[in-house]
Amino acid sequence: GGVYQDTWGDRGQQPISMRDFRSAFIDPLAASQMQLIFLANTKYLDDLSTFCKCFLGVPVEEAYLYSADRLGFSCIGLREGTENLWREYRFPFSKEVKNMEGFEQMLTAMVAEVVAAEKEAAAGRG
Repeated sequence: GGVYQDTWGDRGQQPISMRDFRSAFIDPLAASQMQLIFLANTKYLDDLSTFCKCFLGVPVEEAYLYSADRLGFSCIGLREGTENLWREYRFPFSKEVKNMEGFEQMLTAMVAEVVAAEKEAAAGRG
């Protein structure tokens, strides 16, 4: 048997060498995708919408994380005031994440950054 990769377009599956297969990079968070997605979409669900507004300036009614890797995560969000305008948003991490604990630390740090910004904004108004 051979090892194949799927490609876009008319080329279909293409064979790859075992040398290339063995040397391929595997993201350290790949094996824990389901746990990361579950964590983000339960414990941090409300924060995902807040991240869209505070970090990207995009108000969304709801947001769900669907993918994470060592460099950041991707969400889909329903734009505020629309019935069905879902968009993809990417959030890069400030440093590379190598495990589940690091992923949660980054989310916690993002929450803390939002809280600090809100406090600063409130102090500026008062």
